[in-house]
This record gives sequence, C-alpha cells and structure tokens, in this order.
Amino acid sequence: MFYTANRNRARLKRLRTAMRLFSDGSEAYSRARGKHALSDRRFETIDCVFPFFMSCRTSLYGGATLTFGHQLSDAAKCLRGALEAAFYAYRVFSEPAAWERWATRPSASRLRTSAGLGEARKQRSAVGREFSVPTIARNFPSDAARLASAAIDLYEELIDVGGHFNEPVFQASTEMIVHERVAEIRYRLIGGDDREIGEALDRLATTAGMCLRIFALAFAEFWDERLIDRIGYFTTRK
Repeated sequence: MFYTANRNRARLKRLRTAMRLFSDGSEAYSRARGKHALSDRRFETIDCVFPFFMSCRTSLYGGATLTFGHQLSDAAKCLRGALEAAFYAYRVFSEPAAWERWATRPSASRLRTSAGLGEARKQRSAVGREFSVPTIARNFPSDAARLASAAIDLYEELIDVGGHFNEPVFQASTEMIVHERVAEIRYRLIGGDDREIGEALDRLATTAGMCLRIFALAFAEFWDERLIDRIGYFTTRK
C-alpha cells in the first residue's frame, strides 16, 4: 500500500480532494437543515436523498481500500455500487413517492413464501425496473443530458473491469501454462502492475466526481455556489 501511494501521489491527492468534497457536502446540508424546523416540508424529499449520499461515500471508501490493496476487479464492484446509490438518490429526489416504493418493496424472504409468488414478486420486479440506472438516466433534466450519458458510459465500463465477473475480467486475471501432459490455470486475486493501478485510481476519482455531480442536482438548493463550483472544477481537471 505504501508503494502504491508513493508511486501515485498526484492521484492520491486528487482522491483526497474528492472525499473532502463529500465531507463538505454533508456538512453544508447539515447546516442548512439545522436552520429549519422539522416541519419544513422542503426537506421531506431531500432527507430521503441523504442515506444514499452516505451509502455512496461508504462504497467509494470501500473501493479505495480494495484498490490500494490491489484487488482491482473487486474494487470496481464498489464503484458501480456508488454510482447506483447516486442514481437512486436522484430518483427519490425527482419523485418523492419513489422513496416509499423503494423502502417498502417486498423482501427476498417474503418472496420465498407462498404469499410472495404473485403480487409481491411483481411489485419487487416493478421497483427493480423503476430503479434501473439507464431508466433513471433518461429522466435527468435536459441540461444534465451530458452528465447522464457520461455516467452511463462509466457504469458500463465498470462492468468490464470487474463490476460483473465476466470474460474480460477472467482474461485479465488468468494465466494458462501448458505443460507436456497437463494445462495449469493460475487465477490472480490480488495484484496489478503500475499501469493497472494507475488506471484503477483514475476510475476511482472519476466515479467520485461523477457521483458528486449527480448529487449536486438534488442538493443544489442547499449547497452554496462555491461548493458546486469546486465540484465542477474537480470534475473538469485531471
């Protein structure tokens, strides 16, 4: 881990900046929230966004831990989860009733009962379709169309680098050695060369920036312009 951090000081600094923006965003919302009574109905929707914000932040920390531990394909799963949390947040922000549908969807344990074979399974499937990332992206405001497109591209890229266990991931992690009578297959769980580590760290920072921009759509009323400008600056600088 020390070697990776020492070889990627600029990338590490960029990652720290991203996570500082998450902290500042949390504090800014808390300050805005604290100035108003609990009865202020403007916060009913945005309060439902905040759990997704914290979940996204946790997923990014998880992705960072795995990346610095050279578990690159598994790190991509965390990054994909972070993006999903940001998209889900936008969904419940744009339609408050979506939070209730998401929070009250039938549990997996209920589906294993006879009562869950019918309407409950349909209800859970319907919520799954509603909270599909591509479906949510199509409902972004017109002035955020480029953001939606870039986020979907990143979401798909994360599949190929480990978000799903698929052929590209298998090929990147597998080495076959053919002996005279047998073939030996070695699968690498941990490890990556300097180029692979650098690319993984870049994806981590890019994902964090993308998530911040999506959350800014929801928190725009409660984040001051300076914070939003800092997010914009972060996502346009390399």
